[in-house]
Amino acid sequence: MEDISVTILKDSTNFIDTLIVVNGEEPWLCTFIYGPPHTAEKQQFWRDFHCLCQDTTNKWCVIGDVNIVVDQSEKKGGNLVINSQAKCFMDFMDVAGMIELPIKGGMYTWTNMRSNNDTIAERLDKILMSNEWSMAYPKAIGILEAAVASDHNPIVVLLEGLKRRRKKAFKFETRWLLEDECFTNVNEAWSENPRGHCQSKLNRKLKNTRVKLQKWSGMKYGSSRRTVEGIKRQLLDLQKLPLSPQIKEEISSLKHELQKLWESEERHWHQRARVNWIKYGDRNTKFFHATTIQRFRQNVIVTIKDEAGNWIEEEQIIHSIF
Repeated sequence: MEDISVTILKDSTNFIDTLIVVNGEEPWLCTFIYGPPHTAEKQQFWRDFHCLCQDTTNKWCVIGDVNIVVDQSEKKGGNLVINSQAKCFMDFMDVAGMIELPIKGGMYTWTNMRSNNDTIAERLDKILMSNEWSMAYPKAIGILEAAVASDHNPIVVLLEGLKRRRKKAFKFETRWLLEDECFTNVNEAWSENPRGHCQSKLNRKLKNTRVKLQKWSGMKYGSSRRTVEGIKRQLLDLQKLPLSPQIKEEISSLKHELQKLWESEERHWHQRARVNWIKYGDRNTKFFHATTIQRFRQNVIVTIKDEAGNWIEEEQIIHSIF
């Protein structure tokens, strides 16, 4: 993506240290972390990690599996939390001046996937940030998503928080041409005979066609997107419950259904991205999606200079200038 630059500075078995530049702004450090799972290695690792913070910029974010539970509220089932393990982690946060970014969507990020009384769930994954990073991205939030390919739930950091989607203008999608139902809908809409002069009739036929295609597309494709989100919500809810054989079977079934929907979605974004040199099947959906967004960025007007020479970014004011 042209507006984001990621440079790997250091890497080891337990972390990847990167420098990130967003929209040409001041760079900040992001460290993706995997804390040692074994008790004997934890304290030494966090001591060594203290040294890393000496080389950082003021804006620093740490994301990943710290493999430490801070207190008993972050664990359900199993043995009690050992405070000495948590202390080495808390000492690091104090020395580095880090605070935790809240994660919305669930209390625990990992489970042992065992049933009934043997279930253990812990909040092992965290997002840490320096005060300077927090001030730079005041709207940033963490989102917990459903665990699909791992026993950990993925964490997504939204730098600008949640944004409401605006209603999109009508655009004819080429994927509609692959469906016989598209031609049926167009024929039905165009066969209507509205009253009025020629131009009025043409406008009415075009409107009827647009409305009919939008309604059909929403039922055929929109329901698919809603189904994906619905399944992910169901999956997340089930993963918060004690793991019985029945719930385990439901989780497996939902994951299988999600896989099929993602394959369909991949083909959809492949067509939208107009990329023909890469094949289906390698879970390229995000790449196709990013390509589509990039095309949108090249076409959209995000800022304009008014008569006084001021650059305007607010959408409504841009409308009024035009």
